[in-house]
Amino acid sequence: MLGWLQSLFGGGEDPEAKGARAKMAIDRKDPRKLFVWGMLCVSNEHDPGWKPTYSKTAVTEWYGIQSKQQLLAQTADGFRAGGHPGYDQFRMAFLARAGFGAGLLTEEESWARAFVAARAVQGAYDGWKAYAEGYRDGHLAYRTSMGDAPAQIAQYRKNLDGMIVEKQRTVWVAVPWSTDLG
Repeated sequence: MLGWLQSLFGGGEDPEAKGARAKMAIDRKDPRKLFVWGMLCVSNEHDPGWKPTYSKTAVTEWYGIQSKQQLLAQTADGFRAGGHPGYDQFRMAFLARAGFGAGLLTEEESWARAFVAARAVQGAYDGWKAYAEGYRDGHLAYRTSMGDAPAQIAQYRKNLDGMIVEKQRTVWVAVPWSTDLG
């Protein structure tokens, strides 16, 4: 019970996550940054740009990137995950923000790349639900290509479908799809 009460009032939270939440509150004042958060929230509780430890792990271990040059080269032409722009552009925005969190990009470079991905998503879909379904389909295609078992794929689908319903009621209500991304 004590842990629940602590989390309710912000206590007991990982210091990096707490710092990320505070910085995200400032970012929400910029509609473009809020839109990028709308993209990233399909798979993250916090903007990876504000979680250095998490970002370093993601960039170096998950993507195998060790330098700014590698990050720029890998993201230069975007990702191609079987024709799923939702998933591809999520990965672009994620790497842009995680690249900043990992110290490979400046904050300005990071946001500039994230905004490019956000504009691509806006051009490919007509709203948050369609974007999230594109992300889901791309993620499932990727997991299938990695050899995940059908039962695991079904569980991913169930989890992602639940996330889509939740985000429609929470985060995306406050993030206009028509946000001017410049």
